[in-house]
Amino acid sequence: MRERRLVRYLPAPSERMGALWALLSLGDLMILEYGPSGTTHYSMEALRSLGMQGTRGLYTTHMDQDAVVMGDMSALSSAIRELDELHKPKYLAVLGSSVSSLIGADITALCADMRGEISARLIPIDHCDFHSDFSLGLRIVMDALVEAMAQDAASVPGTFNILGVSPDAYGARDDAAEIARLMEEAFGWKLNAALPWGGGKDGFCRTARASINLAIRDETLPSARFLRGKYDTPYHSGMPYGYKGTLDWLEGVSNIIGAAVNPRVVERLSRKAEAARQPLMINGRRVERFAVIGVYPFVKGMCGFLEGESGLTPVFRICSHSPETVESPDAAIQFLPEERDWMEQVGNLRDAILFADDVSLSMARPSVVRVLASHPRILRDRTDNPAMNGYCGERGADLLYTHNERED
Repeated sequence: MRERRLVRYLPAPSERMGALWALLSLGDLMILEYGPSGTTHYSMEALRSLGMQGTRGLYTTHMDQDAVVMGDMSALSSAIRELDELHKPKYLAVLGSSVSSLIGADITALCADMRGEISARLIPIDHCDFHSDFSLGLRIVMDALVEAMAQDAASVPGTFNILGVSPDAYGARDDAAEIARLMEEAFGWKLNAALPWGGGKDGFCRTARASINLAIRDETLPSARFLRGKYDTPYHSGMPYGYKGTLDWLEGVSNIIGAAVNPRVVERLSRKAEAARQPLMINGRRVERFAVIGVYPFVKGMCGFLEGESGLTPVFRICSHSPETVESPDAAIQFLPEERDWMEQVGNLRDAILFADDVSLSMARPSVVRVLASHPRILRDRTDNPAMNGYCGERGADLLYTHNERED
């Protein structure tokens, strides 16, 4: 009998956690968190499982009982002045916490009052509560940074932004690299910025230079619409998965930019899409059923590929966050942000391939082909080799068809 691991069921990471992860993914943005130092430390522990290293530029005010009981925000204003004087940052993101939200601290108002006192451009992010999860944190950060940092500029022909490259999605940077490769090979277009993970402050500052924005997550659609309204930059939404799915995605981009897809790319993807109709074999085992757990674009895209192109039968499709940030959600996808809500389905799964996180994979039965494709990845140490394979695009589909099962 296979040994089962005992796990503690936890709710999805909060909105604040998602916001902090998105901010830290820039790597060069100064961040000040108004909250207890212990909560900041807890957030840092989660970064390694997302493939992020280092917390340079992150500061916390700490909050004592006087600040909580009396609502005294003098520690925050003092910290802002100190960071401005010592480091002279161009931008300073001021992030709230669950505690500051609980006591009603108005960080936005404080930042507005201080704008004439300091040289840094303050970016308040105080929408941190107990009701929303990490996906809303990403949307809030993207909205705040795009509106505060995008600088007026003429668009550069043949360039694009990728909006929504975030560490909460497994293999996010690999996926961004694949999208950049597809855009260059299909159209000869070059990447302007991948945001937030990979572009840094400069990426946000030069956002307006792109000729199109590729919004790969629904959380970034408000930012894409803002940029369209202010700079007249068109956008395309969605992510490419599978061979036919990738070709359809490229055709959608083609319709917007007015450039035809490279015929060689069309021919290659069409040929691979035809071959994908053959039975899926992994380690000599024929796979006929599948289940997927992860962030919404991954679940939707991978399920479309496995069912629509490979002909597999879905058992379940579970989104690991709430539908709050998803526009027109797929009715076939379950939104179950808490682990305990999907563990029974995982335990009952048999004779299928499961794309999921470490915890879910550890509870799957021996007859299940297990593929690590979602966060968290906490049961194995990958700090020495944190590479994570993305599954989007042509190469993501290639990876699936040449996949070797990874033992937990």
